[in-house]
Amino acid sequence: MASEFPVLMGEAPDQYLGDFGRITNQKIEVSANVVLQQGEVLIWQKETGKTRLVRGDMPATLLHRHKHKYAAGDMGPDSFYFRGADENLNLKANNLMTFIQMAEGVDDETWLFHLHRTDYSKWFGDFVNDDDLALRTSQIEDKEKDAGRSRQAIIQLIRERYTAPA
Repeated sequence: MASEFPVLMGEAPDQYLGDFGRITNQKIEVSANVVLQQGEVLIWQKETGKTRLVRGDMPATLLHRHKHKYAAGDMGPDSFYFRGADENLNLKANNLMTFIQMAEGVDDETWLFHLHRTDYSKWFGDFVNDDDLALRTSQIEDKEKDAGRSRQAIIQLIRERYTAPA
């Protein structure tokens, strides 16, 4: 006999489960104000009346394809632009490998301009879609104010995640 259970994603899953419980006359135990992160779903099991949080991973083939795009493909309008404080530059890093090459060659003033604005972690999170890389970069942006050390630390993070053997 198959189990019946709703699977919820998105915003306010606790409210949707509450509505579902009222409509179906089911007792559903769920914490209020549940916030799901990307890749998480909330599952209610009818037999127990309880919910459980499940984290799904991106399929390996899809992850590999996306990882390659960010590492060596052309990210098009989502590319990073080294511009500097006076916008004297317009250097397009259309992927992470190009980003590394440009980061190694860009002047310290331009590097620090983007570091202090947290542009690197924002790009990694918003456009490279790598929340862990964004978080770890953010920690470097917050703590390391030296251009050379911050540059090497961020480049090392990228290399570990995108160029290390699988």
